[in-house]
Amino acid sequence: MCCEDKKTNIKDQQLQLKQEQKNIKIVILGDSGVGKTSLIKKFCFDTEQTTLGVAYQNAQIIIKGQVLKLHIWDTAGGERYRSLAQLCYRDANVAILVYSITSRKSFEQIYYWEQELLERCSNLCIGMAGNKSDLIEERQVFKDEAQKYSKQRDFVFYETSAKTGEGIQMLFTEIIEKYLRQKQQ
Repeated sequence: MCCEDKKTNIKDQQLQLKQEQKNIKIVILGDSGVGKTSLIKKFCFDTEQTTLGVAYQNAQIIIKGQVLKLHIWDTAGGERYRSLAQLCYRDANVAILVYSITSRKSFEQIYYWEQELLERCSNLCIGMAGNKSDLIEERQVFKDEAQKYSKQRDFVFYETSAKTGEGIQMLFTEIIEKYLRQKQQ
């Protein structure tokens, strides 16, 4: 096989992957300062950053042999950006609600974010992340309380740490797998 044959073969494989690729829109919601952007950056690039307004990232992953392109919309949690965040909900397949385990208020606001989604979206898989799990000494929200809340609503739940990476990959993988199962039904 000559070099040109190899190039053609690689291009054919890339084209086939693009055709087989499924797109999944994910929105990340929660109060300001809970670590939404850092969680996404850790998942996609292993870095940290701050969001003003709305940010977009994409990532390509393979789950159970399926090529998936993730379109991840990161909404700023500040009140002045809430109307802007509503634009991101449209056509979302998956949502991840994020609170900080160090902030009782951010956990109590999860209900607000849940209602925002339910008013504007249907057939949505929802996950919940208790972020900043590395700050155990500052904990204000206990894991069993959040697990109970998630279980009552059929949310995928993980405590995560954007600092250490704990739970992030598992959260994204499980919520995407749940979405794919629901889509097949």
